Amino acid sequence: MNEGKDRFSYPLFPYEVSPGELRDWFVPEPVGGEEFEEELRRWRSDGEEDSLLRRILARAGGSALAASLGVRYLSHATTPEPAADDASAAQLRRAGFLPLESGRGASRRPVTGGPCLAPALADVLGKKASSWEWVLAFPDKPETKFSLPAGRELSNIADENVRRRRLRDILFALVRHGATDIHVEREETAGCLRAHLEGRMRTLARWDGVEAATCLRILKKWCRFSTAANSLPQDGRIAIEKDGSGIQMRASHLQTHGGESMVLRVHRPLAGKPSLAELGFPRETDAKLLSRARYEPGLYLFTGPTGSGKTTSACALLAAISTEGRKLLTIEDPVERELPCAVQCEVDERGGWTFAAAIRAFLRQDPDILFVGEIRDKATAQAAFRAAITGHTVVATLHATNSRAALERFRAWEIPAGMLAEGLRAMVSQRLVCSGGVTRLEEMRCRFSEEIRTV
Repeated sequence: MNEGKDRFSYPLFPYEVSPGELRDWFVPEPVGGEEFEEELRRWRSDGEEDSLLRRILARAGGSALAASLGVRYLSHATTPEPAADDASAAQLRRAGFLPLESGRGASRRPVTGGPCLAPALADVLGKKASSWEWVLAFPDKPETKFSLPAGRELSNIADENVRRRRLRDILFALVRHGATDIHVEREETAGCLRAHLEGRMRTLARWDGVEAATCLRILKKWCRFSTAANSLPQDGRIAIEKDGSGIQMRASHLQTHGGESMVLRVHRPLAGKPSLAELGFPRETDAKLLSRARYEPGLYLFTGPTGSGKTTSACALLAAISTEGRKLLTIEDPVERELPCAVQCEVDERGGWTFAAAIRAFLRQDPDILFVGEIRDKATAQAAFRAAITGHTVVATLHATNSRAALERFRAWEIPAGMLAEGLRAMVSQRLVCSGGVTRLEEMRCRFSEEIRTV
C-alpha cells in the first residue's frame, strides 16, 4: 500500500460495503486473512477517513471483484455532463447511479453506482433497463464521490412499487445490522432516519421534508393507519418479506409540532430454543435460573433500560421451562415472539384488558406459568406478586436501571416486604454491550451516510 500523500491518490470508490461483506469477497483469495485484518485495523485507526473497499481494491485489484460478480470492470471511466443526459440517464442519476460514456460500437451504455453492487436496474428503469449495462468502475474525477443514503430521493421515483421495494430494502439492511428500534422523523422542511444500535441512537441519513413524508406515507399505509385519526397517536404492525425471509416490527406514530415521528420496534424470532448462555449470560446464571424456574414457583424478573433485551431473555427462559405438560399464558403489548405450547394475549387498555386484568383472568385458567410482558404500574405489580405467592411461576420484565431501582419501585407501589421476600425468586439486571460484531457503527456506514451527498 502506498503511504503518505500517495495513499489517497486513487479516486474514491463510489460504493460503500461492510467489512464483513468485504471479508467474504476477498478472503482468503485474493487477499489473505492476516492482510485483511491489518488493513481493517489501519482503516479504523485512521478514523475511517478513506474507503476500506478502495484500500482492499488497491491490494487485490478491481478485476477480481468484477469477475466474482459476473460484470465488466472499468479501471477508468468518463462521466458525461448531467446536461447531456437523456430521460433514462436523468432517472438513473436521481436514483443514485452514475451514467458513463459508452465506447465505440457498444450496444449498451454503462452505468455504475447505486444502492448496492450489481443492482437490478429494472427496479428503476423497467423495460428501458435493457439499454444499460451495470459495470464496476471508478469515476474519472477524484473529487467525484457519491453514496445512496437510506431511501435517498424516494419522492423522485415515479413508480410506487419501486419506492416500496427501496424502503423494504432499507428496513432489511437495518435489521441485518442489528437495529432494535428504527426512527423516522419529519419536520416542515427536513427529516432524518435514526436507529438504536448497541444501545445508542445513531443518525444514519438526513432527508428533505418531501422525502421523509414519502417514506412515512408508505409506512403508515403498511400499518393500515387511519387517515381520519392522523392527529392522534396510533399503534400498529408491519410484516414484510424479501427473498423468502421476513421481519416483523411494531409501529408507533405521533403527530409532532410541525411534523411527525414513527418508531419501529424490531421483533427478532428466536432460532430454536436458545439458552440464556447462548444469549451471552454466564453459564452459572443460566443453570441457576433454569433449576429454580423449573421447580420453584415465584416471580422471575428481568430488568434493564429500553432495548436491552429483557423480553428476549425472558422468552429464552420461558422456552426452556415450558412443555406440553405445563400451561403457559402470556399477556404482552403486543405479542413479540411466538412461544411453543403457549396461549398468548395482547393488551387492550381501551377495552379494559390491562396487564392486571389479564393476570386476574389467567388465574382462573388453571395456569402453571405466566408471562407478563411489562410491569408498568401498582395494580400489575400487586397482581403479579399475588400470582407468584399462590404457587405459580411468573416471568416478567420491568424497566429499571438496575436491581436496586427495581426494588425501590416495588416499595413505591406498596408491595409489602413480606410479599417481596416470599414471591421474588430471582431478578436479572442486564444491559447490551458492544460485541465488536456486525452491529458496529463502521459497518452500518456501509449502507447509510450521515450526510446526503449529491453527484
